[in-house]
Amino acid sequence: MFKIGSVFILSLFLFACAIPESKVLVDKNVNVVSRVYDNPVVLNIDTSTTNFILDTKPENKFMGAVKANVPVGKILTEYSQVYMSKAFPNFKEGGRSGSVEELVISLEVKNTKWWFNSVGKYGRVKAQLVVSVDLISFGNRISNKEYTVVKFDELRSMVGPKGLSASLSKSFSQCVETVYEEMLNDISKNGILASVLRERQNYVGQKQPVAVTRQIAPRKRPALPKMDSEPDIDQNIPRGQRAGRYDVAVVIGNRDYQVEGVPTVDYALNDARTMRNYLEMMFGYRPDNIIYLENATYAALSQVFGSDRDHRGKLFNYVKPGESRVFIYYVGHGAPDLDSGEAYFVPVDTDPQYLKTSGYRLKTFYNNLAQLPASQLTVVLDACFSGNSDSGLIFSGVSSLSLRAKQDYATLKNATVFASAQNDQVSTWYPEKRHSLFTYYFLKGLRGEADADRNAELTVAELEIYLAEFVPFMARRLKGNEQHPTVSGDRQRVLTVLE
Repeated sequence: MFKIGSVFILSLFLFACAIPESKVLVDKNVNVVSRVYDNPVVLNIDTSTTNFILDTKPENKFMGAVKANVPVGKILTEYSQVYMSKAFPNFKEGGRSGSVEELVISLEVKNTKWWFNSVGKYGRVKAQLVVSVDLISFGNRISNKEYTVVKFDELRSMVGPKGLSASLSKSFSQCVETVYEEMLNDISKNGILASVLRERQNYVGQKQPVAVTRQIAPRKRPALPKMDSEPDIDQNIPRGQRAGRYDVAVVIGNRDYQVEGVPTVDYALNDARTMRNYLEMMFGYRPDNIIYLENATYAALSQVFGSDRDHRGKLFNYVKPGESRVFIYYVGHGAPDLDSGEAYFVPVDTDPQYLKTSGYRLKTFYNNLAQLPASQLTVVLDACFSGNSDSGLIFSGVSSLSLRAKQDYATLKNATVFASAQNDQVSTWYPEKRHSLFTYYFLKGLRGEADADRNAELTVAELEIYLAEFVPFMARRLKGNEQHPTVSGDRQRVLTVLE
């Protein structure tokens, strides 16, 4: 009776009172995982959205004639400062009229609804927000998506109009936070940035010649691969700019797994050996500065990268503070823990069913790398963390539909990270070339195929576009798989200079 009475009394009280305008309380400590894009980004929120106020009755009519009073547009606008400034260092609000911008993000509130019902002791507020996001690059729309988010807030005591107003504001603030988080995740993971970089190259090519350090005309977008005529990446490795005296590399290839039922990674050793050859011959790493492991055990990975208890592994000891540039390559199995969803490298002596006790946590890997005193860091991971592989699941008695690794890692400074696939995808092999598909095109791009402006300076952006061009296409062609490599870090960084 008390429960029903409390909610009933509250409804009568609110029926007779106007709900005051909700205060906007912005959490400035929201967690933005990492910078998404370093180049200029413009945010457009039109006046109608900025001034939008939810002033409707609840959808279920529980509160009778009472209308809400929530400045949803103001909440969306104020949270933009928090999220955009952290994700985009060169973010600005509103572009000049008629100007052509590299990336414009336009937000518009499309719909809002709210409910009040008798769930819980004192009732519960439910808020629904629909926001449309347009992404425009150099005048061309590259993405349009609507985000629909629903949040709840359970009242903790008998509240009046101000209390209900605060609850509504809290619920819609949580909706806005989720919209920004999902939007940033989509921009960073779904090939959006590769599209932006491609649009920029097309735009620059139309407007003016690209500045180059040697006089070679810019090439057109590369043609689709020819299956039988491509040169072998293992032969005639080109020379590039020499690595520094203190530059360090780690190369790990895990092929042969000791636990029965865990499939081999057929071309992992080919990939690792070829990568070592490129580091020595193309990048000029000293052989004694390359930590090279085949079929690495849990103990071997801990020895190189450190552990949860101590981050100072062999790699840490190889680094000269402030001078060493570090390059890390891993090819082999990855998988999520079946209970927690945490991502793990799978050492060759690990039973995937017991990753918590014998796998090497990806979170530990990134946490320890974050403490390296290196001047620059490049990480290349040719592993899928879905628990699946080109030879099938590495788990027994588990459906692949239930497997998805969580992403919860430390943010790396001065780092570029290449991953062969998204966390729920499979890294495909390329049997004809006797390499993994990703490593094959990663190295082929480094050889100069990705050097779109032919200036002998290969940037992260150029390699990202090249991988996005070929890997998804060939994964579908070879195996019918969806495989989309991901890249994070400074897209303008030069990876190598070819001789």
